[in-house]
Amino acid sequence: MVTPTFLKPNFTLTYELNPPRSTDATTVLTHAKTVAPFVDAFNLTDNPMSSLRMSPGPLAAAIQNQTTVATIPHITGRDRNVLALQSELLGFSFLGIRNVFALTGDPMKIGDHPDAKGVYELYANQLIELVRGLNQGRDRVGKEIKPATSFSIGAAVTLTDTRPDGFDTFKKKIDGGADFFQTQIILDPATLDSPTVRKYQTDLPVLLGTVPLKNEKVLATLKTIPGIEVTERLEKRLARATHFATEANRLVLELRDAIKGRYSGLHLMPINPNEEQVLRLLSDLRGTRSTPSLAKPLEEKR
Repeated sequence: MVTPTFLKPNFTLTYELNPPRSTDATTVLTHAKTVAPFVDAFNLTDNPMSSLRMSPGPLAAAIQNQTTVATIPHITGRDRNVLALQSELLGFSFLGIRNVFALTGDPMKIGDHPDAKGVYELYANQLIELVRGLNQGRDRVGKEIKPATSFSIGAAVTLTDTRPDGFDTFKKKIDGGADFFQTQIILDPATLDSPTVRKYQTDLPVLLGTVPLKNEKVLATLKTIPGIEVTERLEKRLARATHFATEANRLVLELRDAIKGRYSGLHLMPINPNEEQVLRLLSDLRGTRSTPSLAKPLEEKR
């Protein structure tokens, strides 16, 4: 087991970035620099939703070099065979990256290249085992890797997953060598009290995934994604709110308070973020504002 160096004793905050669909990463790098003072690590997605994006490894290295904040690039079994996965991981290590997030990957049919062929030679738990092998100084066929890699290995879990194989998959990731988990999006603190969520308990660090909802359109989109529970209570609360984004920020702050003693921190996954909203939320999560930031409602940007 490799303990992630970005973890903090009381509360860890990680932040997800999507690489650009471009050769120009200026916007992403600028945003990363803006939020860097508040976060402990950045996740970099790997062709999320099976849509073309810049490779996360070089961008992760650039962010580390320009912000000194740790990065967690994603890597999926969807796009690469065993040889390419190992090559990519050795490249990550060469770039000074010390954390990876192992995923199976979204199906090709939902993305912008629906006719492309998914590889899926390894599923997430098998990919975790592959990384663990590289950490132990051997490749997939048993040949020596010297020096060995030293990745902490992240994995995903959906705490509301009621499928019969949901918990079995979670256990396989633990047995495969996962060092920490980041969860699928949780929006309502009340969700954490469900028997299903409580079943997914582990001694490993778990960061609760959530999103600062920007507007009703983002909420409607999340309702269509399997594994994300949008409770009636939450919908009514946001519908009654005078300022949607301000109330959405309050929900994240309530999540932070609800996870104390149960989870290691939060993983924020903003969707097309409103930077003013995000910075205000990050300031509140870190307790760095000298006056109550929610006293002045956020301007609604749709």
